[in-house]
Amino acid sequence: GVELKAGDVCARANFATLDPKGIVTDRRAGRIPTETCEKLCALLAAKIKKIGDTQVIIKEADRLQDLMQRLLTPHRAMLPTTVNIHEILERVRSLLTAEFPGSLSMRRDYDTSLPELVGDREQLIQAVLNIARNAAQAMNGEGEIVLRTRVLRQVTLAKKRYRLALEIKVIDNGPGIPETVRERMFYPLVSGREGGSGLGLTIAQNFVQHHLGTIDCTSQPGHTIFTIRLPVEQA
Repeated sequence: GVELKAGDVCARANFATLDPKGIVTDRRAGRIPTETCEKLCALLAAKIKKIGDTQVIIKEADRLQDLMQRLLTPHRAMLPTTVNIHEILERVRSLLTAEFPGSLSMRRDYDTSLPELVGDREQLIQAVLNIARNAAQAMNGEGEIVLRTRVLRQVTLAKKRYRLALEIKVIDNGPGIPETVRERMFYPLVSGREGGSGLGLTIAQNFVQHHLGTIDCTSQPGHTIFTIRLPVEQA
């Protein structure tokens, strides 16, 4: 088997230093309290231990390293390439079906006519993965998550008009998000789950905003929808 320790993850972010005040400081940009770093490492490492497929573990460990770098360098430049949004969603689907084998239903509802877009592949994977994994954890790995895509025409995102945009919905039939948490769920360190890092949705929102997109949520018991909209062509 493959064992991943939280300390190993921290060690891989070798560009970070610890200042006398106990703050992890990147030499280029960004500051994160050491306690938060350790909490995130321990949480994600524990989740990876549940995954049985070795190749998935290796790929997810690499993703974890990249995530730590992005946390420590929040203004790091994007690495844009042409991406197919359905390849992004299939990657998320494969990770979650491996993490929750046999108990979690992942249903596709794709609009195959969607065009490709220019974006940072790793950021988009992480954004959707954080949302979908939150849903799976809220349902204790038992329930259904629907990944839905649609094309939008003549839409306004962040006060800009676009001729074409993509819409991604992550829909689950879990217990829903408490209203007290819903109002603050995109804030750092806010979590509705015991042991949660409270960083997943913050990171998701940041990465979506890097793509000039929007993210929002509606929730009630048995039906929660996270909606991501990403621009493709400006009007």
